[in-house]
Amino acid sequence: DFFRDRRTEFRLSPKQGAQEEKPKRPESDDPFDKEPPEPRQVLAALLQRMTACKKEAEAAAQEAAGARAAAEARAMARERTQEMQAAFRRYDKDSDGMFSKRELVAYAKGECGISLADAALDRIWGHHAVKSAKHGCEGIELASFPLVKIAVGCEREMQRDRQRRADREARERRLEELQAEMQGRIAQAAEAVGEADQAVGKVEDAAKPLVGKGKLLPVSEMLDLLGDAEVSLTEAAEAVRAAQEAMAGLKEGIDDGLKELVLAFVAKETKQHEARLGRMDGRVKRATGQLSQLREEARRRRSEEVV
Repeated sequence: DFFRDRRTEFRLSPKQGAQEEKPKRPESDDPFDKEPPEPRQVLAALLQRMTACKKEAEAAAQEAAGARAAAEARAMARERTQEMQAAFRRYDKDSDGMFSKRELVAYAKGECGISLADAALDRIWGHHAVKSAKHGCEGIELASFPLVKIAVGCEREMQRDRQRRADREARERRLEELQAEMQGRIAQAAEAVGEADQAVGKVEDAAKPLVGKGKLLPVSEMLDLLGDAEVSLTEAAEAVRAAQEAMAGLKEGIDDGLKELVLAFVAKETKQHEARLGRMDGRVKRATGQLSQLREEARRRRSEEVV
């Protein structure tokens, strides 16, 4: 009963049993006789080593990228320096290692496509030319050539600015001339619109008595008035068509370089005239319908008189 009640106290776990049953090895200096480390300890050490290797690899990659960028920058600088030296030797015709004024002018013309004015040449020469003890004359040495290139480039941009300013001023003068020319053409077109307006108004005035009192007039008198009104209507339609052609002609024969600006000016100046002309179509159609109805009424009344 005593062992049965306390059997859990006397029972050993498998690990404890293994530890107790496993005989101890004698002390030895041989590493192969030592106890192997626990797997968890080995895994932790490997993870630490992996983290350290990863950091070292990233640092090496960054260092390599920086070294590559620096090498590329040095190579590019070396290439540009060689190109600059080649350009200097190409225009140094007397091979004295210095630019004379004539050689500087030739360089500006050949490399930058500009002709150096005397003032620009004197300015560049005064800032960068040095006295050569070897040749006994002034010139621009290779060491000053990068600054001379910048100075010539600045002069090129200044010349381009002056040319752009001159082109803009010429363009503005040409635009003013075209606008003045278009003002005359607009005045002629506006006159045609006014004539068409008067012609349409004449038709409307001729149709008013017929619309109001046409039924009270004799058929013969009504037909005479209709004939006069229809003649006026034909003239009004032709006047409106002529005015439309005149307005449309304002958009033709314009310089292509300034066409957009001129058309915008024409649209602004003819806005009211275009509105008047647009209303005339409706007025002519309305007068045409009224006269057609009156003509039909006159025919009906005449047929009734004959019967």
